[in-house]
Amino acid sequence: EMHHLRASYNYPSLWHPAVLWVPVGLGLAALAAGWSLRRHLPAPVLWFVLGAPIVGILSIPFAWLTMEQLRLFLMAQLQPARAIAFMYSLAIPVILGTGVLKARKGRWLASWFCFVAGFSIPFCNQLVFFAGANGWPTARFRYLWAPALALLALLVFWLWKRLRPVAILLLVLLSVAPFGVLREVLGTNAFATDARTPQVAELAAWARVNTPADAVFAFPGFGRGSQPGVFRSQALRAVYTDWKSGGQVNFNADFARLWWQRWNEVMTAKEFSVDHAPRLMELGIDYVVIPPAQAPAEPTALFRNDSFAAYRTQDLAQAAGATRP
Repeated sequence: EMHHLRASYNYPSLWHPAVLWVPVGLGLAALAAGWSLRRHLPAPVLWFVLGAPIVGILSIPFAWLTMEQLRLFLMAQLQPARAIAFMYSLAIPVILGTGVLKARKGRWLASWFCFVAGFSIPFCNQLVFFAGANGWPTARFRYLWAPALALLALLVFWLWKRLRPVAILLLVLLSVAPFGVLREVLGTNAFATDARTPQVAELAAWARVNTPADAVFAFPGFGRGSQPGVFRSQALRAVYTDWKSGGQVNFNADFARLWWQRWNEVMTAKEFSVDHAPRLMELGIDYVVIPPAQAPAEPTALFRNDSFAAYRTQDLAQAAGATRP
């Protein structure tokens, strides 16, 4: 149950359809592109180019068999389905390499299609491992970026023997353009929103100066957010439990049971109430950090900014006692 909740990426039957079928499509495309390059690659490289997509595709049924049918705990630690990362790391350079080969042969249209395919992989949010995590980009003309960069790639080859300095400049631009388009134009971060915000840094700086080094913090109200883990690393303070650390349920059954117990004790309530404070105090939690919208009127927060309100658990427990009839 804990694995299905916290480590669903290990179970192909739980994947979004795009996560299941897109790697297979990319693997087949990488195989076709690699086969077209077979006469131009050294034998060891060719074996890798052809073998990695096959391993990636076969890892899906292998994970289904070992994780879901045989229920082998060792497979939860090896996580075989992560081999589908081959589809993304290999498909782009191999498909673009095929475009380079066709451009050198003067097959411009075929080369353009290869470049479009290669550049489309990072520009399409449905192709990232966590499909649909951030939704489709909302920028206008988003579908035109890959064809435009493909045209720029063809222009580099056309200018190489005519105006090489210009071609070199365009090649440098082509190398960095996808990163700028992804972040600045499409507003896309492939896997997750970065939680290292100024607000977390402010909270961590306050905790390092104003709380004991062995203080234990809890973050009820933040659910599966990654803010507690960032706080832990920046403030050098213990966090009672958080979603990110639950990823270790793959490796240790005793840890999994302890994490599951702590998660249910602290993090499952939809809203924080001061009535929870006495129990949190019994658990050894010294400080509680909650969203400002859930902050009680009393007592006054020890620290507060736009994203966090921090309290001493003992103060909240005393407030809970004073407000009970």
